[in-house]
Amino acid sequence: MAARPEGLLLLFMVLWVQVIKGNCSSVPSALSCSGTFFSFADCLEFVEDGSMVPKPGKACCTGLEIVVSQSVGCLCEVLRDVLRFGIPLNMTRALMLTSLCRIFAESMDPCIIEILHQRVMQMATVKR
Repeated sequence: MAARPEGLLLLFMVLWVQVIKGNCSSVPSALSCSGTFFSFADCLEFVEDGSMVPKPGKACCTGLEIVVSQSVGCLCEVLRDVLRFGIPLNMTRALMLTSLCRIFAESMDPCIIEILHQRVMQMATVKR
C-alpha cells in the first residue's frame, strides 16, 4: 500500500505549522531534524502497514542515510511523527531499515521503547 499524497501533504502542513509556532514537544530537536521527514518520505511505501513492497528502494536508502547522518534521534523523531499523525506503520519494517539499507546507526533502543510506550498509550485511550 503506497502512502497517499494527500496524507503526506497534510502531515507536512501540520509539522510546518508546529515548527513555526514552536508547539513541538522538543523544539530544538524538531529544528535540528528539520527536513528529515522529506528525506524519509521515499521509505513510507516500504514501512506503511500492509505494504507489499519487498525491500526499500534506492531512494529510500539514500534518504535514510541523510536522516541518520544528522542523528539517529532524527530517525526516531520521524517515526514518532509518522505515528502521531495516524499513518499506519509496520514497526518491524521501520526498525529493519538501517540494516536493510546497510547504514550504520547508533542503537535505537531508547527510541523503540518510547515509540512502543506511545503506541500502548494510544491503544489504551482508544479502548476507553
